[in-house]
Amino acid sequence: MAETINTAEAAAQISDEIFSTFKWQRLELFDQNLPCQIDEHNKNTHPCDCVFYYVDPYLGKVVYFNTDLKSYGAGSISKNGVLNALKSLALATHCANISDDWQSLYVLPEIQFDYTIRGFLFVYNHDNNYTNDFHEQLSSINTANVKIAKNQQLHVFGPNQIKDCYAISSDFQSLLGRKNIEQYGFWYPDMILHKVRHGSIWDQPATIELLSSPLVILKYKTRENAEGYIIYYMRNGDTEDEFVYLIDLLSHYQILSEELPINLRFASNYTSSNVLTNFKNGKYRYMQDWSMDNAREEQLNRIKPEKINRHVPHYNIGELGWRQG
Repeated sequence: MAETINTAEAAAQISDEIFSTFKWQRLELFDQNLPCQIDEHNKNTHPCDCVFYYVDPYLGKVVYFNTDLKSYGAGSISKNGVLNALKSLALATHCANISDDWQSLYVLPEIQFDYTIRGFLFVYNHDNNYTNDFHEQLSSINTANVKIAKNQQLHVFGPNQIKDCYAISSDFQSLLGRKNIEQYGFWYPDMILHKVRHGSIWDQPATIELLSSPLVILKYKTRENAEGYIIYYMRNGDTEDEFVYLIDLLSHYQILSEELPINLRFASNYTSSNVLTNFKNGKYRYMQDWSMDNAREEQLNRIKPEKINRHVPHYNIGELGWRQG
């Protein structure tokens, strides 16, 4: 049976069951209303449900998320509601970036990094009946109607993305014991403009950008000091071509050359029923195209594909309303 909880408890539950797995931290303050610092906003205060944070491995900065948690039944998630929430969040995040009150409450002086403050709208469907395309609904919003300040970023997680994150989190939590995992961290390639610059692999969180991507790669170490990779694949897997590309990508990133076990886990809610066959055929095509020798074939055979059992969160938070702030 789903548990009935209020807004503050929901933030704690969501943090514990999803974001803690991704190595996000959550500050303890909930449901704050902070004085507005900008006359043009025509607001007395701005709301902040909670604040998540992590150190971004590319930026080498702490990213603080001024978070607005929404909980709705399927029939209550509307374009206008999302637009109003984004308007409110944009103003609140603009203010947070210049507010001494916000920064004294949430910015941690003991973390010796520069920081950036972003907005985060978290739209959770508590009855699990939402079937519309949230991204289509979101993309239909005219962003000119959302007053986003210069150099300010807003992120939005809709119902399906939250389900995906929950599915990955739940699956990985089950693997921790089965694989006897002692340490893990999320893996990032060096980019042309950005190289991974902060911390060891075991400290690295799953950034909000990574959680919005089709591949979530983590590296782990067991209590016996054995290492390996787990890759959560968020595409449908309904073609052979995408696995030819995936294997080529892993080769380019030199993950294959480490000769470690790779557990490829198909996590999408829309995973094709033929995904395992498509992966097998894609791997065979890749080997043929590149005239693989036995050593390379052994590397590819270390990739073990598997469908995950998706679990769905159940929080009965009630109708909180699109707060205007």
